[in-house]
Amino acid sequence: MAEKDIPCSCPVCASRQCRPFAQTDHRRILACRDCGHVFAGLYSRDELRRQYAQRYYDTKDDPRIDAWIQANRRVWRGLCQAIGTCIAQPRSLLDIGAGTGGFLLAFHEYSPTTVLAAIESSSQARDALREKMPQVAFVADDAEGLDSVTERFHVITLLQTLEHVEDPRRLLRSVHDHLEADGLLLLTVPNRWSYRSLLKGMRDEFNFANPTHLHFFSGRILRRLLSETGFVRARRLRSMGGSNVTGPGQLPQWLLRVVGLSAELRFLAWRPLPVAARSLRAIACNQPVRILSR
Repeated sequence: MAEKDIPCSCPVCASRQCRPFAQTDHRRILACRDCGHVFAGLYSRDELRRQYAQRYYDTKDDPRIDAWIQANRRVWRGLCQAIGTCIAQPRSLLDIGAGTGGFLLAFHEYSPTTVLAAIESSSQARDALREKMPQVAFVADDAEGLDSVTERFHVITLLQTLEHVEDPRRLLRSVHDHLEADGLLLLTVPNRWSYRSLLKGMRDEFNFANPTHLHFFSGRILRRLLSETGFVRARRLRSMGGSNVTGPGQLPQWLLRVVGLSAELRFLAWRPLPVAARSLRAIACNQPVRILSR
């Protein structure tokens, strides 16, 4: 029997030509026939909330919190260094989906003068982070609340967060608008085309088998979203290190990053300077002025 299209709009290209991809737990997963994006078209919000509590944080004293932070210290340091190669001393940083603060703790050690802010939807995670880092300002309770935030930030991070939100295009547009001119976004998501997904398919806990994931991104789709939400430059991180893998194991991991089969996609993306500022910079550097088109 031929697959029937399902009347559900693709969150990337708005096409209504979507075909069934899989039915798993509480989610009906669809694939867009036009752009190829794979996403959860139907799901239970009540089940999402239950799964978050079960898989992540029951209370602020959950012993999994400190274990998670310690287990990922090398990852956090690697991401801090990726930011540092672009901006030596960021004035401010907003972490969206901050969890219990593992990355923010690492970044404070890396750049003590940077003013830190966070958005986190779990009240238990917020309480745990407040105890560890009372200096962190919570500017909104969830990603959708970013629209009402008046501040702008030198750096914004979305670490394993975009796959959880209902409307990734809207969030990326809001992130762009809340960056300072020439500000930087660091974005990480699970890789739909990772070696794990190719081997395990729907059983991959880092992708399809995680019942809190609503989107399954490829590098191509991420580049499209970043371009269409205002970012003029995006660079995929493929360098060695910056993970929990040590010793000789770093070489195969690097090779997986190079060929696009790594478990995680990492991107840096920039908000452009205004035309006048770019012109002044070019004049100061004795370079021709170039206007970037969208």
